[in-house]
Amino acid sequence: MTLTTIYYGGYCDSLTYLLILLMWIHRAKLPLVALWFFLGLLNRESVAFLVPWFAFVYWTETPKKSKAVIEVIFWFGVAFGVYYLSRVWIDSFKDVNYDAEFYLKPLSNDFLAIFKRSYDYQWLGFFSVFKLFWIIPLMALYSFWIEKNFRTIFSMALLIVCVWSQQLIAYDSSRLMTMVFPIMIIALLEILKDNTFGFRSWAVLILIFNFLVPQLYTAAQIIEQMQSTVANVIDILFFGRPGW
Repeated sequence: MTLTTIYYGGYCDSLTYLLILLMWIHRAKLPLVALWFFLGLLNRESVAFLVPWFAFVYWTETPKKSKAVIEVIFWFGVAFGVYYLSRVWIDSFKDVNYDAEFYLKPLSNDFLAIFKRSYDYQWLGFFSVFKLFWIIPLMALYSFWIEKNFRTIFSMALLIVCVWSQQLIAYDSSRLMTMVFPIMIIALLEILKDNTFGFRSWAVLILIFNFLVPQLYTAAQIIEQMQSTVANVIDILFFGRPGW
């Protein structure tokens, strides 16, 4: 999923992934989660789309449900509040091009205006996040279903919906959908624990075959094939491409 950042060096996604991972690791400590979340907002505001999922995870893992709801509202509210004050301060001395108006103004006439620009290729953007590794979450879903662990199944589905909903305000489907990566952590923990379908014995085959699937990048109706350094060298040396 980090190939997008490598291919398009100006993106700040790698830090976003790290902060989301820290939120997941420290999910039982909401004050710390709020800190990582606030830093995530400063880095890339789209982490806000993950709030419903993190709130659900915290609620399910906390014995006192009513207290969990209050804590979620308070700590995420604090993070949003501090972030808002930070943006007001930044806006006071510097123009911000990609502000809320930039993303929301096109929706004033048609709520699905941005969504329609990427609709045809969203499935391809979603596939590009893990490519053949998507078989791992599918196996985990099967395992959770056998265990009647419907809460985790719902959690995984909610995560996908939260990430996918970014398509309502932006159309870089491959880049936006990489934020679904926590689903892979949940899935791997499950199938490695139970060795679902003997996964450990053939996991390396998925890794090998995954290298053979082209890495595609989709944005709106544009599809680009991202190439590795080795592929670029081969193109230059053997196929006469003039430059990098």
